[in-house]
Amino acid sequence: FIRNFKKIKIINEKNYEELYFKNKIDIKEILLKLENNGFNDELKLKEEILIQLKNCINDQNCFVDYKGLDKKEELINGKIKFNSLDEIISLTLDNKIKQCVLKLKDNNNFLKEVALSKSLLNVVSNYLNTKNITCKIECFISNPFKANIDEMKKNAQYFHYDCDYKKFLKIFIYLNDIDENSGPHIFIQNTHKKKFFKHILAERIDEDEILEIYGEAKQKKFIKNAGSVIIEDTFGLHKGAIPKTKSRAMLVFEYGVGESILKNDQYFFSEFK
Repeated sequence: FIRNFKKIKIINEKNYEELYFKNKIDIKEILLKLENNGFNDELKLKEEILIQLKNCINDQNCFVDYKGLDKKEELINGKIKFNSLDEIISLTLDNKIKQCVLKLKDNNNFLKEVALSKSLLNVVSNYLNTKNITCKIECFISNPFKANIDEMKKNAQYFHYDCDYKKFLKIFIYLNDIDENSGPHIFIQNTHKKKFFKHILAERIDEDEILEIYGEAKQKKFIKNAGSVIIEDTFGLHKGAIPKTKSRAMLVFEYGVGESILKNDQYFFSEFK
């Protein structure tokens, strides 16, 4: 209630030349859908922009946090090199890695250019009602390997909500085509505004309980092609479905008001516009 007491206010509605997206960004429409539903999923990257983003995924620009490793210490020690997104996906599949997170470590590359583009910052600053923005860029790769309950919870494959800032927003970009077999992102509409008290206290929640309480009609499953963009208030309940037969690669731009509670994470950077 306190978080959402202050409503969105359009403080800047400038139109910029659209360099990155196929469609024009309509600030009012995006903000209204974010406010009412908790997400907007109508934007799509230009093909050449998608290719350029994928080319930025390499060991020079990204630090890789491999999850769920037992005897693969050589991967953690950075001895494995990769030059593209396809290479790191193949590497994780060959080594039966269920999920890994790539964190931006080069502040001067194309990933940061897109995340801090005028059009996206225009959306973010209006929704968050501030220009004091902290940002982080990550890429999540999830593979179709069986996981136990603890791993599923750790890998955000149970319903949960984020609470790393006073207020925040995330932009998800699919880097490959995502269908039912690839582990699509799922969001429960309107839960960014109101959720049951026990779900505010819970860290991870089973899908059956979510559907029973909120109803299947509230569940938005994002089955989309590569380059699709999902702008989402992840204070709402969400999760990544478990991939069944194909991998999922997803870029995440995270924006928050002021500093994150995870202050020691070296991969955050601030942007004052």
